[in-house]
Order: sequence, then C-alpha cells, then structure tokens
Amino acid sequence: MHEKVYGELKSGFAFGSVPSMRYAAISAWQCLSVLAFNLSRSFQRATTAPRRTASRKRRTLFVFETIHTLRALCLQRAGVLARPHGCATLDVGRVPAIAERFERLDRLLAA
Repeated sequence: MHEKVYGELKSGFAFGSVPSMRYAAISAWQCLSVLAFNLSRSFQRATTAPRRTASRKRRTLFVFETIHTLRALCLQRAGVLARPHGCATLDVGRVPAIAERFERLDRLLAA
C-alpha cells in the first residue's frame, strides 16, 4: 500500500521534484504535495470512491482513482461560469455524460 501512495505522490503530485536548493522550500513543497494528495482522496471518499471489503491481503476500504484520472474527468474540462439568473452556474457543454457526472458530484457534496 505504501509503495502505491509514494508512486502516486511522485508521479501525480511532483513529490520527488526539488523546486529549490533550500531545505525549508523543499519541506514546504512536500507538505503541499501530501496535502493535495489527501484532499484528492478525501474528495473521492466523499463522492465517487466505491467501498470494498477488506481482506488479509487488501486492507484499503475504497477504490481510488489516480490524480491523472481525476484531472482528465473533472479538472481538464472546458467550461464556462455563467450567471443566467444571477446565480453562478458551471456550463460544461451538451454532452450528457459529462453534465451528469458534475451534477452527481454536486449532489454528493451537498449531502
């Protein structure tokens, strides 16, 4: 389990990169990477992560998507923030599957 987490931190959150030659900057960068990782896992646990049974070999309770998948499905989307009736609304286009996913996320986060 730990190897998967370290792998995702390094590949998806730039945990292994060195943004500066100062210890404080590297420490802050790594803390921010871990916070972003935990935020993505908490978001998935609250919305889309299906629960699975634990066994002796598999101790994780949820099936998580990688940050690369989350970026493709949620973040790297063309959208327009419109105010049709004075209320901010995210318009993601006319593709029903994409609109349905964002509506589902909105419902799950509101619950």
